Amino acid sequence: MAADADASRGVGATELDQKSPLWSERRGGTLALTKSGFAQLLANALAASRSQGLLRQVLKLGTDVFGLYDDDWDHAKTYLAMELGDPWGASAIGNPEMLEVIDDDRIFDFVELLHRDVVSLPEREGGTVFDQTEGQAAFRGLVNPILARHDPALELSEQGQIVRGVAEPFQRLVEQPLPGDAPKKEVTERVEDAVRHFRRRDAGPGERRAAVRELADVLEFLRSDVKEHMLSEDERALFELANGYAIRHNKRETRRDFDEPAWLAWAFYVYLATIRVTLELRGRS
Repeated sequence: MAADADASRGVGATELDQKSPLWSERRGGTLALTKSGFAQLLANALAASRSQGLLRQVLKLGTDVFGLYDDDWDHAKTYLAMELGDPWGASAIGNPEMLEVIDDDRIFDFVELLHRDVVSLPEREGGTVFDQTEGQAAFRGLVNPILARHDPALELSEQGQIVRGVAEPFQRLVEQPLPGDAPKKEVTERVEDAVRHFRRRDAGPGERRAAVRELADVLEFLRSDVKEHMLSEDERALFELANGYAIRHNKRETRRDFDEPAWLAWAFYVYLATIRVTLELRGRS
């Protein structure tokens, strides 16, 4: 059981645990995985998925009722060829050399497919009863510590999509649903769309700028509520942020001399938090 608990934390968990910062981190750098390091850890995580029986129900890879490997690699390759157009995924399980030569888009398609359609946790080792939800949770536990070390940091969400990672203090801000009484079309749907676009793993400055602009438009819709529950100076400053910089308006006089990636991230979380607190205070009143 101890071995299973360790495995569920992710392969190489001791190396991935948060520790005191090293030299490069203290100087503002990162310890992002190289392509080789990412391939090694992900291949190990896939091998752990197989050993835990997560791939047995669909891919027929794993142990039988006696705890012995009873793999049907032909079936796995056929299934993956049908789903991904190529059987390479079966060869990547425990094989980092394969993952080193595969581009990230195809790797992430493979990981999302496994989460969506393949992984399930056997009720007991080698058993025939499986739980998909538990299997998906166990799979995320294996791959997310590795995706977090990607550059940029990523995570496999509960919905099965690989998205930009969110720092721990902002997790609830991004993931918690808005109040049920929030206007659906004018607020809820637009906030969800902004979050989805901002967190896309391949989102560039244009998409992130559009996400911030969308949140600013939601605040515009809620402006009377913002005025009621915030100091007038704070309310005015919120809209000056979007209007005075090249976010909502592409005018010559708008400011462009700023660190756009850092500023967009800051503005996104400020606007999202303001929308949430405004809706909460509005609901109370």
